[in-house]
Amino acid sequence: MADRRLRLLGEASLEVKGRPPLRLERRAAGVLAYLALEGPAPRSRMAGLLWPDSPERTARNNLAQTLRRLRRAAWGYEAAGGDEVLRLAEGLEADAAQLVLLSFQGRYAEVLALQGELLQGYDYDDCPDFAEWLLAEREHLADLWREALVQEAERLERGGDLRAALALVSSLVRADPVSEEGCRRLMRLYYLLGDRGAALSAYHRLQATLRREMGLEPLPEIQALAREIAQGMVLPAQGPPLRREIPLALLRPPVLSGREGEWALLEGAWEGGKAIFVSGEPGIGKSRLMLDGLWESLTTFYTPGWPSSPTSPPSTAAPPPTACSRLCAGVVPHPQRLWIMPLAPHIAAFTVLRLSPSSSSWLKKTPRPS
Repeated sequence: MADRRLRLLGEASLEVKGRPPLRLERRAAGVLAYLALEGPAPRSRMAGLLWPDSPERTARNNLAQTLRRLRRAAWGYEAAGGDEVLRLAEGLEADAAQLVLLSFQGRYAEVLALQGELLQGYDYDDCPDFAEWLLAEREHLADLWREALVQEAERLERGGDLRAALALVSSLVRADPVSEEGCRRLMRLYYLLGDRGAALSAYHRLQATLRREMGLEPLPEIQALAREIAQGMVLPAQGPPLRREIPLALLRPPVLSGREGEWALLEGAWEGGKAIFVSGEPGIGKSRLMLDGLWESLTTFYTPGWPSSPTSPPSTAAPPPTACSRLCAGVVPHPQRLWIMPLAPHIAAFTVLRLSPSSSSWLKKTPRPS
């Protein structure tokens, strides 16, 4: 175990070897959580997030005082420091960051040992931007934890430990009563253990909850499973996870509005020959912004990212520049290249080749992706 540990899941505390755990003050906990999950950040950024109603100078002074109080309370240990850019102390392990890393590495049993909501019990209504960030991170960590639970349950089922798998899936369904994937797994495991009544009860609970809260019926796959269980049929092997179809209009709305300023920045950077990185929370439309902002006026060759396996993280999804170079060799003479590469899940993941005027006749503009 590390000599110094930052606990952010559940009640936030700082643990220094040989000392009792130190419960963190609200804003000190916010600073350490942000640095643990986002990495180094300018002091001005942290001050603005946690003291949004104060002038910058006052906010920065409040931040400095918060860190000084934390250092005194932690027996002189400086958990975070830096002149203009704050960063966590070297060697300080944060459980929330460890959860993300273990999930990425596929060490799901270890992920499940890290339980608790991020900064549980803290309220940041007076810091709306930080509160929004915290909500998104809580949802992200909860999603990782649930995915680890599903993966570990699958491993246990494959190994024949059905009761251990059932215990995990039951906790998933308790946490998310409208999870159709969780219910399907629960029904299946009950039935394989010989409890057909419990399997059908799980189905009827899901059916009633979906009707009451969403006005929906269970997915056809789950209805078919319920019929097979009721008839005492032999179940097929475990299938892929269930997904409800999302209407195309939601996946790609016909009009993307409110992005004129961002489009102007993109076009200016493009014309200046600069590298472009578009960052933001997953799912907010980074790739759509790039395509809609540049597609109308630029000759481009577009290669979408693809996952190398069903469990590959987004940060490994796009083809490397060398692959696209080989693809275009002999077709596009001397293209000007601009690579948009996935450095992290929150950075746009696709590649664009900018074609010089002399080469545009060699390759017609590729169709806009649907």
